[in-house]
Amino acid sequence: MSLQLLGSKSKKKFLFANISPSTSSFASLSLAYQWYISCRACHKQCNRLVKRPRWMPTRLLDIGVEGDANWKLHVQSQDGCISPNYVTLSYRWGSSPTPMLTQSTITEFRRGRPICDLPQTFKDAIVVARRFSIRYLWIDSLCIVQDSQEDWEMESSMMRDVYANSSCNIAATASVDPQGGLFRPRRQVDVQPGVIKLSTINSTEQPFLVYDKSYWDRHVSRSVLHRRGWVFQERLLAPRVLHFTKTQIFWECFRDQKCEGFPLGTFVDWPLKNFEALFEPRQRPLSLFAFSTWNDLVEAYSKCALTRPEDKLVALSGLARLFQDMTGDEYLAGLWRSRLPESLGWRVYTPTTKLSSDYRAPSWSWASVDGQVWPGGVGSVDTQLITVKEAQVTHSGFDSTGQVLDGFIIVEGLLVQTTYHRTGKRGPTCQLTTADEEISANVWKDALDTRFEDGSEMHCLALNGTPDYSGDSRCGYRLIGLILEPVAGPSGDYARIGHFDIDKIDDIEKFGISVDKEDFLVAQINPDQLSTVKII
Repeated sequence: MSLQLLGSKSKKKFLFANISPSTSSFASLSLAYQWYISCRACHKQCNRLVKRPRWMPTRLLDIGVEGDANWKLHVQSQDGCISPNYVTLSYRWGSSPTPMLTQSTITEFRRGRPICDLPQTFKDAIVVARRFSIRYLWIDSLCIVQDSQEDWEMESSMMRDVYANSSCNIAATASVDPQGGLFRPRRQVDVQPGVIKLSTINSTEQPFLVYDKSYWDRHVSRSVLHRRGWVFQERLLAPRVLHFTKTQIFWECFRDQKCEGFPLGTFVDWPLKNFEALFEPRQRPLSLFAFSTWNDLVEAYSKCALTRPEDKLVALSGLARLFQDMTGDEYLAGLWRSRLPESLGWRVYTPTTKLSSDYRAPSWSWASVDGQVWPGGVGSVDTQLITVKEAQVTHSGFDSTGQVLDGFIIVEGLLVQTTYHRTGKRGPTCQLTTADEEISANVWKDALDTRFEDGSEMHCLALNGTPDYSGDSRCGYRLIGLILEPVAGPSGDYARIGHFDIDKIDDIEKFGISVDKEDFLVAQINPDQLSTVKII
């Protein structure tokens, strides 16, 4: 917990009125509605992701109006166009039974079903939607045919449109399953920050608010809901999100972050919903700003869990489609063609799982591994040491941002065959020896079951060189590269199994790269040393 003192000038952002005993109260939902109406009327940036203003999902739930006891499935192709206003629901499926749309229940759902038979979270979402005077609701389990692979693939490819065109996303942030509901009882002390009096420089006492800076992160970003992979893009693509947490309602749009405790705006150091980079005039194919934004999203997404690891790319496809549409760049299994040399240098923070036996992405993609990844630094002064000759991905369906069947890249670069020698019991430090040299390096593996045995052969491909700076002066240079393993068989292909770096100029030059200390420490390779390498 990180506490911050807020002076009296900040009190205008604090709701001093009594906090109601439940987030289901008229006062709480009225405040949420005020946020919603204000955003729709005044926030231009919160409507920029809408490509087709009257676009509607294939199916929606018609929840009627206040007092109606039933809901029914609305199928646009058969029932015609309706009001373009609808809300979406983000929730955890959990292990409890959840009503689902199947090929055998479509007719029944179109006739109508009692609202009282729905899980509590679904019923509460209907309450919120009706409070906002919105008649239509999208819930994945009831709007996608769950026993049709064809329908699932079609609908999952439209997640960008489903969420970006919604009026608001309702997030069951505190519930572990659909039975958990949205609303919670709470105490006023759990919502309002503390107040203390301190003497100022002129010896007068002034009230200060004691505010927990990590409050938003703890109750929203690290909640049970937002640790799930599928929910990640739902939160980011929706123009507006209402988070129903354990203690209060939080509001998040592309301009503001608010909560009942701070109804005019709370304090978030790094808002996740920030796509300003995509609206730069020079974002094509992918600006440095947009690339940095994508890397931040990948790092945050990689912390999330998926019930089906093979959904790793599919569950991010809506965001990928947004970046692809806005930049015109080509998406390659989690990476971007125009930034491939920089993108290949990702690293797993701490491998916690074995490499999956089910194929989901090429080994050069971060999507091929589990666990949190660091996508790599984004610096305009990096020297790229490879040239991408060809890159290709085969998709399992029509979605160019979804699941892939295979892929490869062909690069030209410096591939050095070394022998690995461990220099300590733990940690990444090691000695890499060639026929003539001993090189101090750091190595990291991508998966738990990868073993770097002492004395084993290690194929190292140099990726890029980066100056290390301390303040305004240069203090060193760092070489970053991939650890490759020959693929069994006659193909001569390689697979990525890890990542290495060398942080001393003498060792970098032993590796075969000259460093020009006068020309901003640019690294150079003798063209005669280059090899052509295919990585799958």
